[in-house]
Amino acid sequence: RSMCSHVFIRFVLSYPIGERKVEDMLRTLISSLEYPQADGRMSVLSTIHALLLKLPEVALKSNGPLFFFPLVLRVASDTHSQCSELANRALDCLFSRVDETQMMKFLSCTIVWSKRQDMLQRAAYQVLLLGFSRHASITFEVYSQVEGHMIKRIRAALQRKDGVDWSITYCQLICFERAVSHRSQCLDSEHSDAFSSEADFAMVHILPHAVSYDHLWIQASALRVLRSYLQAETRMEKSFTILSDVNIELIVDALITVIERQSRTKKVEHANMGDVLLCLTAIMTSVHAKAISEKYSSQIFHRLHKSAFSS
Repeated sequence: RSMCSHVFIRFVLSYPIGERKVEDMLRTLISSLEYPQADGRMSVLSTIHALLLKLPEVALKSNGPLFFFPLVLRVASDTHSQCSELANRALDCLFSRVDETQMMKFLSCTIVWSKRQDMLQRAAYQVLLLGFSRHASITFEVYSQVEGHMIKRIRAALQRKDGVDWSITYCQLICFERAVSHRSQCLDSEHSDAFSSEADFAMVHILPHAVSYDHLWIQASALRVLRSYLQAETRMEKSFTILSDVNIELIVDALITVIERQSRTKKVEHANMGDVLLCLTAIMTSVHAKAISEKYSSQIFHRLHKSAFSS
C-alpha cells in the first residue's frame, strides 16, 4: 500500500495527463475513503495528506473543494480513531494552503451545519476549530454568526444531562474557548468592549453548570473559559467586569462543589483540581470578593475546611 501510494503521488504530480484526468484520478482516490477496512482508509488518508502537501497552488485551488466535504465526513463520522485523526490532519493541511477567499467558502458551510441534528453539527464545530488555528480572523467572522445559537444548545445540553452527546457540547465549548482567546488578543484600553457580547453574558450564566458538570473534558473547558475571563478582568483592572456579583456566588459554589465531590471520593489527583483551585483563588483575591457577604464567606471557609480534612 505504501509503495502504491508513492507511485500514485509521483504519477499525479509528474506525468502530463491533463487537468481533467487528474480530477478523475483524485475522485477515484477520494471514493476509496468508503473502504470498509480501517487500514485501507488510513492508507488513502495518508495519500491524500501527502498530495495536499505537494500539489501545486493552481492544482490545489481547482481541486481543493473535491477533498473538503469527504474529509469533513471522515472527521465527523469515522468510528476508527486513527482514521478520524488522519482525516483531521489532512483537513488541517488543506486549510493551511488555501487562500482566505476559498477558506471563507469552506467555513460558510458551518453556518448551516451547526443548526442540524446529525453528525454535521459536530463537523461544523470541528471545522471551526481547525479554522481558528489557520485563519483566525475570518473564522471568527463566521463563528460570530453561529455563536448565539451555539450558546443556547450548550445551555440546553448542560441542563438535560441524560441522553446528551457530550462530545458535541465539548466541541462547542472549545470553539467558545478559541473565540475568547481571539477576543482577548484585541483587549486593551481602547477595546474594553471585546467581552461585552450577549454570548459572553450568556456564558457567564452557564459557567456554574459547566464547571460542576460530571464529564471531566467539559469541566476542563469551562474552567479554561473562566480563567480567561478572570485574566481579562485583571488586565483591564477596573475598566470593566465580565462576571457579575450575582453570578460570582454561583460560580464559587460550583467550584467548591467540585472540591467537595472529589474529597468524598478521595480522588485528590483529579485532573482539573489545579484549575479549580486557581480559579477560586483568583476570584477570592479579585474585586469580586467584596461582593461576597460575610455570612457566605464563612460558609466558604467551613466547606473548604471540611473538604481539606476529609481528603
